Amino acid sequence: MAVIGQRIRELRKNNGLTQRELAKVLNVGKTSLSHYEKEERTIPLEVVIKIANYFEVDINYILGTDSIIKSDKRILYVSDKEIEFLEEIRKISTYQNILISPKNYARLIEKKTKDYKIKM
Repeated sequence: MAVIGQRIRELRKNNGLTQRELAKVLNVGKTSLSHYEKEERTIPLEVVIKIANYFEVDINYILGTDSIIKSDKRILYVSDKEIEFLEEIRKISTYQNILISPKNYARLIEKKTKDYKIKM
């Protein structure tokens, strides 16, 4: 399972960076970063450390050995089911959908929470 590349891409996109911008920060080529994200090339440990430091996340999160996300100086413990749930919601949620039909959106959230047995 490709975790490292996926996590790097996710962190980059969630922070509004292009591959070129992140590559510059990491002092690597854009092509190298692209290969790391696609897991076509092994990423050097020092680059993984730079990524963890830059995004202020635990290195284990990038390596896929842990589902801990450090955000705003807090550590969040997230289960694999919660991550799966959030990924599903991100696929379908837009502000427009919420504004057009908040009741339908609320029903969807309720259904998804039952599917993942997350208590709100």
